[in-house]
Amino acid sequence: MIRQLAETVPTKHLPEDMQLEFKRSLGIGYIHALNCQFNDIPEIIDNAHKYLKDRYREYSLWLFLSFVFPAVMVAFAIGLLMYLKDYFNLSEVTKKEPIHL
Repeated sequence: MIRQLAETVPTKHLPEDMQLEFKRSLGIGYIHALNCQFNDIPEIIDNAHKYLKDRYREYSLWLFLSFVFPAVMVAFAIGLLMYLKDYFNLSEVTKKEPIHL
């Protein structure tokens, strides 16, 4: 039952090296089953699940940072340009007479 659950975990979106490492760890469980070493199999499958869960976190963090970092840099550059434009008064439009009431 646990082995079947481990085999159905989707891994296609992960890089190939992570997929192979997960499948390798499940393969070690198969080898133990063929050698009638059934006591170690649940621990091996749990380790494979833990490995995959850790890789999911790493991969999602990488995706988040790879998309957010360029947006932050663009926003920073625009903010810096706006600040410098105002600081150096590059625009003559900003020089207006004060309004007296």
